[in-house]
Amino acid sequence: MDPGRRRDGRGDDRPRSDDARTDPESIAITGTSAGANLAAATVLRARDEGLPPPGAVALWSPSVDLTRDGDTWYTLDGLDPIIGLHMRLLSDTVRFHRALRRAGVDARLHVYEAMTHSAFFGGTPEEAEVGAEVRAFLHEHLRRGKEADDA
Repeated sequence: MDPGRRRDGRGDDRPRSDDARTDPESIAITGTSAGANLAAATVLRARDEGLPPPGAVALWSPSVDLTRDGDTWYTLDGLDPIIGLHMRLLSDTVRFHRALRRAGVDARLHVYEAMTHSAFFGGTPEEAEVGAEVRAFLHEHLRRGKEADDA
């Protein structure tokens, strides 16, 4: 993917999104950390351009409030930056989740004890639980999952 496509959030999916054969409800946009920010920005840009929303969005550890106004940025000051990063983002994430719920979005927030910013990269029981939760959410919200359940 060329840098311009990465920067504008369109990536290689842009030509397919203009294709009438692609059902937006069968598309999931996901991301972790900075990729979660890009995923959220992509959804907002699509909305602003009048494109239909994707069937599902899954964000892991997004930094959704770049002002760092959340209380966990201050109460956890001085912690190891790698270990403490996910906890510093917690209040921002909770506020983002509440704003989505107020807007009528089926948003779910899962917090796991001792989970690092972007998980442990495989093998923990918490990650297995996260994976199961995300798969269930995507299955519930993507067109193929809905159709399979209706059959």
